[in-house]
Amino acid sequence: LVDSEEPATPDFKTLRLEAAKMGEQMSTTNDWGVEDAFYTNQLEPALADAQGSRADETYSDTPEYDDLDCFLDVADACGVEVLIVLSPEMGPYYDYIGIGPETRAACYDRVKSIVAEHSTQLADFSDRDYEKYFLYEIVHFGWTGWVDVEESLYRFAQDGA
Repeated sequence: LVDSEEPATPDFKTLRLEAAKMGEQMSTTNDWGVEDAFYTNQLEPALADAQGSRADETYSDTPEYDDLDCFLDVADACGVEVLIVLSPEMGPYYDYIGIGPETRAACYDRVKSIVAEHSTQLADFSDRDYEKYFLYEIVHFGWTGWVDVEESLYRFAQDGA
């Protein structure tokens, strides 16, 4: 038998609260809110050498901007609607290695500009770079981050894209 009822909208607020609790339980060894084993085994041993090590980074000459533009050109040509997800950098860590908020903001702004040129939808999480539990470690979505990404995808799909 096929159930003809529409599935209920996920309770993203409750899921986010549960995710934050899980993040808190899994990141007790550090103040940044990253997963314990990652922090202990990979991040902490490298911290002394990493401090200020990327202060000259500008993100201005990376070919990934052209890659994004090319991808969106292809999507436009094929009539495919996409949702671009803009992930934050781990603010405390990037500050520590010398890539400050201004540099990160310029990168985020460049991505937003490319996306806007294509009139493409954007799930913008660039303002979350200091939010605990949003990232699992330095770059990948974490507990609350995935809930927010999933909610964005859900809303994108509901809008008929």
